[in-house]
Amino acid sequence: MDHILVLFFAPLIGALSGAYFGGYLKRKGENLATHEDVNKLLEQVSAVTTTTKEIEAKISSEVWERQRKWELRKDAVFEVMRELGTTQWLLHKAITVGKWEGDKRDAQILITLKNEVWAEIDKAFTGFRRAKNLAMIVCGKEVMDRFDTIEREIISTARYTRDGDLVLASIKLFGLTEIDELVDAIRNDLRLNS
Repeated sequence: MDHILVLFFAPLIGALSGAYFGGYLKRKGENLATHEDVNKLLEQVSAVTTTTKEIEAKISSEVWERQRKWELRKDAVFEVMRELGTTQWLLHKAITVGKWEGDKRDAQILITLKNEVWAEIDKAFTGFRRAKNLAMIVCGKEVMDRFDTIEREIISTARYTRDGDLVLASIKLFGLTEIDELVDAIRNDLRLNS
C-alpha cells in the first residue's frame, strides 16, 4: 500500500513540482532574456553616445576653425581700413597745407610743415600697403581688387597734391566712390550683409 500511495502521489508531486519549477524556469529564462536585451541596449546607447560625442567634437572643431578664419579676415580688413583712413586724412591735411599762401617770413615754416606732412603720408601709406599685403592671405579676390583700385587712386591723389593741382587732388580724394564699393565688397566677404 505504501507503493500505491507513492504511485498515486508521485505523479501529483511531479506535476506540482513540474508546474512550479517550469514556471520558475520560464520566469528565470525571461529574466535572463530581458537582462541580455538590456545589455545589448546599453551597448547600443554607449555606441550612439560615443558617436554623438565624436560628431560634436568634429562640428565644434570645424565651427571654431571657420570662426578663427573669419576673425583673421576681419582683423586684416579692419587694419587695412584703419591705415586707409589715416592716409586719406593726411592727404587731406597735405591739400590744406598746400592751399596756404604765406608771406616770405612764413615760407620756411610752410616748407617744414609740408615736409612733416609728407613724411607722415609716406609712413601711413607704407602701413596701408603692409596691411593690404597681409590681407591678401585671407581676403577674397573682390576685396583685394578694390584695395588695389583704392591704392592707385591714393597714389594719383598724392601726385596731384605734390604737383600743386589741389583742386583735382581734392576732387579725387573726396570723390572716391571706390570706397563705397570697397565697403560693400568687405561686407560681402565677411558675410555681414545677411
